[in-house]
Amino acid sequence: MPWTLLLPTVLAAATCPIASQNIPVIVTTLSPAAIGAVPDPENNAVLRVGPFVYQGYGNTVRSNDPRFGDLLLGSGGGLRHRCGNQVFPPSPWNRPRTGSMPGMIAVLRAATPAPDTGQFGDTEAERHGVRPILAGHVAGPSWPVYHDGGTFFLGLMYPMNNADQTRLVAFRDEAGAVPALSLAVLPMRLQAMNVTPGLHEPDDYLNLAALRPEELVQITLRSSPGAMASIAAALSGEKERGWSG
Repeated sequence: MPWTLLLPTVLAAATCPIASQNIPVIVTTLSPAAIGAVPDPENNAVLRVGPFVYQGYGNTVRSNDPRFGDLLLGSGGGLRHRCGNQVFPPSPWNRPRTGSMPGMIAVLRAATPAPDTGQFGDTEAERHGVRPILAGHVAGPSWPVYHDGGTFFLGLMYPMNNADQTRLVAFRDEAGAVPALSLAVLPMRLQAMNVTPGLHEPDDYLNLAALRPEELVQITLRSSPGAMASIAAALSGEKERGWSG
């Protein structure tokens, strides 16, 4: 084989992993209306997305820098570079109170431990043989939630006739086709999710993300133990007691 045919492959390999660098971005706070959050009927100061509370921890991270196109969104919501480098975008917890501000996406020299084969949780429903069913929708990613009564899944589902909506659902951890309980609708297409426990509190946090050309969307919603217990009770067929937050 002529050496000239090998040249593109050699050059491509030499570019990975890339050197540490920063990608300039503009960070903008997501308004409650942008994600479909509405005031709680009993406390207008609390904004809810179904059983979850939106505390303003949501942003868009935008950039027209061509290097932004080298970023990939992991199935659990984390970013990485196409070369495997670790990537740290601005956190939704450090978003501006209102409006926009400049920021940076840090791309580190260090590579990720593995080439994004998925994060724990996002593949658990599939491993358990669980398939959520909701009329007019197709299933997306999901994540297990552990509570006193066992395990259930939170998941994303997409309406077949609307490309700009995402439905948050819950479903039982049972093998086979199981009905999904609709929790809320967000007026945007989200692609990844995970659930993390609070560091110094009993609440859990639902983290949602989407990566589009020149834009990363990040949303964090709070869920209290009472809300999770209500979801579990509804899934088990008990009388729904309402969402407590």
